[in-house]
Amino acid sequence: MTLSKHAFALVVFCSLPTWAATPERPGVGGIETIAELPGWWHAGSNPAGYLVDLDRAVRHRGRASARLKSNGDSPTGFGSLMQVSSADEYRGKRVRMSAWVKSDKVVSHSGLWMRVDGPSGDATKPLASDAMQDRGIVGTRDWQKYEIVLDVPTESVDIAFGAHLSGNGTLWIDDVQFEGVDDRVPVTRPNPAAPPPRASNLDFENARAAPEDAMREIQRSHIEAHVPPPVDFNGMLTRDLSSYFAVARAQKAPTIDFELLRNGPTQVGVSYPKFYVWVRIAGGMSADDRGAARVAAVDRKRFEVTDFVSERTIRGDRDGIRRIFPASVCERIQAKLGKGAQ
Repeated sequence: MTLSKHAFALVVFCSLPTWAATPERPGVGGIETIAELPGWWHAGSNPAGYLVDLDRAVRHRGRASARLKSNGDSPTGFGSLMQVSSADEYRGKRVRMSAWVKSDKVVSHSGLWMRVDGPSGDATKPLASDAMQDRGIVGTRDWQKYEIVLDVPTESVDIAFGAHLSGNGTLWIDDVQFEGVDDRVPVTRPNPAAPPPRASNLDFENARAAPEDAMREIQRSHIEAHVPPPVDFNGMLTRDLSSYFAVARAQKAPTIDFELLRNGPTQVGVSYPKFYVWVRIAGGMSADDRGAARVAAVDRKRFEVTDFVSERTIRGDRDGIRRIFPASVCERIQAKLGKGAQ
């Protein structure tokens, strides 16, 4: 299994559908009913960070689909659309859950999930579960059919299922179906109660990816989702810096020149990737016409200026930039001031 398949499970949530140690129901653990979607619940580790509603404009077929989307910029945790149903119909059988899913600008592994609960009622100890950790949905994809196949032991009580979203983006879910299948259809995730595997990796050569490697993989994926390709980078950044100063100064968009203060972006968590630049307004003679800016790359289409500190302000408070810029960037800024900031 590749690092990208491990990254989601290691860093975001290893077993999404087992977040509750008590029976799941509305009013417990932030779970709420959804007026527009009878039978469905709004849940997750951070329900307030995500919105769930009915979408009549975007649908696979029929009249509507369910939509799960981030609420605000870079919400933490994950949100879920879910149900809990009786396992009576499928006890002792293998069951396939399928649904059509469409995604838009999803930044972290998301998708369908399904969990088979036993008589203990403890969702942290399922008889079987799968949250698509090894094949999660990322990015923008048109309608596709996804499946989860699990065994439902004879002692099963409930089947919990739904869709989950982590970080920015939107999922649409439609046409959820359940059906019994025979043993020729493989399960998509092994039963956690199955006998342990035979001895392996006896020569210690098949090492697992370290958590820090998994985090770097997620950061790389997030950067790819937001930073424009090299052929468009300079043009987009010049355009958006010019627009920023036009609005900030209530004037016609000026001609801009810039220099990167650091090669490559800074990526923290699931925030937008940040770049640091020294900006000059062409023809500007004042110390207010040049300075350091922090910009965020968004959706591979634009840059947002989150901070701009003019040379005049920096000279008046040289330590102030440390509250905005990394130490290495501050050193570059100070070096430019020493050269007259040209």
